[in-house]
Amino acid sequence: MLMAALRVWPARFLLRISEWWYPKAVPRVLQRRIDGSWLLVLANEDVGRQIVVLRRYEQRDSRAFEALIRPTDRCVDVGANVGYFTMLMARSAFRGSVVAFDPIPLNQALLRASVELNGYGNVQALCGAVGNCDGTVAFVEAVDGAYSSLVDTGRSKAAVRRDVPICTLDSHWVSLGRVPIDVVKVDVEGAEGLVLDGACQLLACDSRPRVIMMELCDENLTAFGTSVKRLVVRMEESGYTAWIASHGGLNRFEPRHYNVHFNVFFLRRDADSNSARE
Repeated sequence: MLMAALRVWPARFLLRISEWWYPKAVPRVLQRRIDGSWLLVLANEDVGRQIVVLRRYEQRDSRAFEALIRPTDRCVDVGANVGYFTMLMARSAFRGSVVAFDPIPLNQALLRASVELNGYGNVQALCGAVGNCDGTVAFVEAVDGAYSSLVDTGRSKAAVRRDVPICTLDSHWVSLGRVPIDVVKVDVEGAEGLVLDGACQLLACDSRPRVIMMELCDENLTAFGTSVKRLVVRMEESGYTAWIASHGGLNRFEPRHYNVHFNVFFLRRDADSNSARE
């Protein structure tokens, strides 16, 4: 435990002092190469600050996620932010495709520019939210865009409230002609349950996604009347097993991991899961 704390402390120190160089109140776009792709990020926001200062982002989870993606996979990134995981999917599924959803126009502009910088012809960026309905919905854009959501979670000060387009994963899937979607990443600051509400058909079909990575945190989920435990049970009932990234592979996600490990990998039980280990 002590050694783990000693490894984390320098990173936290660097991130803290970097706020002098990149103050939160001053938007600043920088370009960095990370995990084989060029990425435009906002250095004044938490995600961009980590990428700029540490030259890495959620490293253990990223490597595990990358290992699960196949070259021909069709991928969907729900809550793409500036596109770190979008670029990871685009590079890994180089003979497949990626659709990236984010409702914040600035995030979408940076993501699309990064796609062009890398020459990824397999990415479609859509400016909108994903949830349990189709149409338009009120959206709370936080000062730090990564903490924006359909409600004010309180993790970052609300800056703008605006109406944004929204769709369900089911309607998106139907628009694609019900072709298989292989990999889905969902990070929507507590609204993960609403995304699942809008994916009932997709999750019930024989060709349902092989891999779904979701960020699950009770601090966010409580605002939507749900919890990590409820969503894990729901995914298990849909035929998935929950895992977390560890050194050397994946380990089963257990109650002791709740709110300690936030990125949870749900692998379809009838799919190949050789990367996982008990």
